[in-house]
Amino acid sequence: MKEIITEFCIKIAENPLLVQGAGGNISWKDNNILWVKASGTQISDARIKDIFVAVDFLHLQSELQKGNFAAVPQLITKSALRPSIETLLHAVMPHKIVVHLHAVEILAYLVHETAQQEIESIIKNSMNYAFVDYFKPGEELAKAISDSLKKSPKSDIILLQNHGIVIGGDNIAEIETRLSTVSSIFNADNMPVYYGEITVPPLAGYIEFPDPVVQNLVLNDKLFSHVKSDWALYPDHVVFLGDKAICYNDLKEVTGNHELIFVKNCGVFCRSDFSIAKQAQLRCFYEILIRQPENPRLRTLSKSEIGELLNWDAEHYRMQLNMKDTD
Repeated sequence: MKEIITEFCIKIAENPLLVQGAGGNISWKDNNILWVKASGTQISDARIKDIFVAVDFLHLQSELQKGNFAAVPQLITKSALRPSIETLLHAVMPHKIVVHLHAVEILAYLVHETAQQEIESIIKNSMNYAFVDYFKPGEELAKAISDSLKKSPKSDIILLQNHGIVIGGDNIAEIETRLSTVSSIFNADNMPVYYGEITVPPLAGYIEFPDPVVQNLVLNDKLFSHVKSDWALYPDHVVFLGDKAICYNDLKEVTGNHELIFVKNCGVFCRSDFSIAKQAQLRCFYEILIRQPENPRLRTLSKSEIGELLNWDAEHYRMQLNMKDTD
């Protein structure tokens, strides 16, 4: 099974609309063992690194039956890695294989205030799915999914507001079919690309953001407005890029020493040590914004929801593992 999962990981990691940096996770159940991606590891490294850890599945089942969603996963073998912070999410799903992704095409809808109603009108009865409101990843989210499955036990797809998608299946073929179906249903038209022959001026202490397409965020008034007002749309974006965007209307206004700044009609700038994982998250944010309708009603994470993420030791650990991938 591990070889099959590995090949699947490599396949989906090639698509940035499905996998961004250290985001997403995958698991499979092997009798009394739950194999799950380790926290902070990248799906794209499945072939070259040992990114999975073995967890005592019987222990988790026992704790979940008691209603203990704060249960700490117990490793079967010693490892320097930690199980994913979403391990309990994988344990509550009844399927043999579970995949959790921050898929752009569906996430572009899940960040809407009226996401549930919009999605219901689009999907109707075409698949077995459940919609779950936003909850902090980990214990709270696992409990919410468990409650949802009690109401809709046949759900193979869980759509998470302001977060992503969870897909369950008994084999990879089922996972791929369900993922393909969802992606095709929510394949929205992009906004026109505004990037052209921009010359980003030098700015002391910064470099031009390595992905030129992202420069659209400061060249288009609508996108720049979203950067300023709709920054905190989903957990990974906040965890990797912070609680707010640092924006300026002119180069002369730039002050301080920030990791990432946006200067209207001038450029997106970052420090030279801005990691690849963070670059992937900003590109993901851009991809979500260009898939928005003319006047979207976006739901941003509240101050308390942002605080829960930024003050969480589990997320600090995941960030530390992705600080040095600038090559």
